[in-house]
Amino acid sequence: MKLVILLFLSSSLIVGCSSKDEKFCQCMEASEKFNVVANKIIQNGADKALESEFKTLKVKKEKACEKFLTMGGKEMLEKKEACQN
Repeated sequence: MKLVILLFLSSSLIVGCSSKDEKFCQCMEASEKFNVVANKIIQNGADKALESEFKTLKVKKEKACEKFLTMGGKEMLEKKEACQN
């Protein structure tokens, strides 16, 4: 009986650690889109369309990433890796 409980707890822990955090993945996606537009502005200068897109993506990124601002580096890297899988 103890073996069954131990096996169940171990498998639950493994599944829980390896599953991806959809909210974090949305944050990563919003950050990547924001960075692409920011790099275009840096390289080519800004026009009205890019400025508007920049502002919109900045708000989306801030909203999507709000709860992850104080996350530690190790945990963030683990969550990022889970999003890429």
